[in-house]
Amino acid sequence: MLDEFTVENQGATDNAVCGDMQAIAIESLTIAQCAAVADQIKHNLAQGLPTVLDLAHCQEADSAGIQLLVAIQSDPATSLCVHWTKPSIALSMKADRLGLQSWVNAGVVEK
Repeated sequence: MLDEFTVENQGATDNAVCGDMQAIAIESLTIAQCAAVADQIKHNLAQGLPTVLDLAHCQEADSAGIQLLVAIQSDPATSLCVHWTKPSIALSMKADRLGLQSWVNAGVVEK
């Protein structure tokens, strides 16, 4: 749901493909939130805004949420403009159980 994440403008970036960076703080990444998160990402990309998903405080994730992260990483155009912070232990453990930790780690950027 939209109340599960917030969007913040992080100012200008040197990214030649995208403009100002948008941060989305995510506390839960389950099937219930995936559509709203994907819509926000699509909106940001349509505006030319790179996006950073703040997963540091994500306390709940399911396979749909992990699949969203894998889908972002597997699309070359999207993966250039969408990254995330180091995920929480809960999200990392879920990705590890699904055998997808390396995909999740591939999208991490340091703040």
